[in-house]
Amino acid sequence: MIEQLPPPAPHVLALRFAGRIEARDVDAAAEMLRDLLEREERVSMFFEIDRYEGVSAEALAHDLRAGIALLPEIGRIMRIALVTDVGWIAAAARLEDRILPHVHLRVFSPAERAEALEWVAVPSEPPRLAHEPTGPGLHLIETADPKVVAFEIDGRLTLADIDHVAPILQAAWQAHDRIRLLGRVRDWRGFDAEVLFSARTAAMKLGALRHVERYALVGGPSWLARWIELAAPFAPMELRWFPAEREDEAWAWVGTRPA
Repeated sequence: MIEQLPPPAPHVLALRFAGRIEARDVDAAAEMLRDLLEREERVSMFFEIDRYEGVSAEALAHDLRAGIALLPEIGRIMRIALVTDVGWIAAAARLEDRILPHVHLRVFSPAERAEALEWVAVPSEPPRLAHEPTGPGLHLIETADPKVVAFEIDGRLTLADIDHVAPILQAAWQAHDRIRLLGRVRDWRGFDAEVLFSARTAAMKLGALRHVERYALVGGPSWLARWIELAAPFAPMELRWFPAEREDEAWAWVGTRPA
């Protein structure tokens, strides 16, 4: 069940989720956010989780679709305050805060609710998009099986990296329908905000949902393993993380080797 709360500022969407979260709750929240974005140039969100009793599979699917549809607007989101005492939701939110390049996301306990409302009401500075030329942060790895696409992340991902890899992925799943991915994370330094705004990024994610059957990630920062553990049960493909010293196992799991 979802309830809209009085906002602490005109640019804030304040919602309480209680009991079991259903698809209609996700759809209602997405519609309220779209309405607010029509009125305000930049927005923030306050979410309170009360008496959490789980989330339906249909709600997760609707949440994924809504998130993809709102990707072009993510640069207009300033702050997200989450009030919850559910451990795994708080952990997932803290991981997401590390991934998003400019959205300020904070988790508060129920006892800190007043502080959360005060914090989310304060506007933050708009993100500064990176335009300085940099070296590639993503390199393709040739594989012995054309149905497996492998890459290495080494640095900061830019829109140029996405524009380079997206046509290769699209060609792979057009040729083979079901493909597998292996990503080696050597040095993760985040990504430019433009990556989230790109129509090609959104198309690539949608294609991956339909065509990727197995996805291995190797190495990377410590939070990545936890993020994969949380996401794997809900992912539409088989998803596994391997420590860097077990990369050979990851290649065996996707069924090929480097060329």
